[in-house]
Amino acid sequence: MTLPCHHQFHADCIRPWLKQQGLQATCPICKLRVFA
Repeated sequence: MTLPCHHQFHADCIRPWLKQQGLQATCPICKLRVFA
């Protein structure tokens, strides 16, 4: 799965992260907001 910042993650890894973060989710690497 590729985030808007172009960092790539396995879907099974990033989905729980995004769910936990909600609408304020950020990339775990660069902290760019996923949902602008």
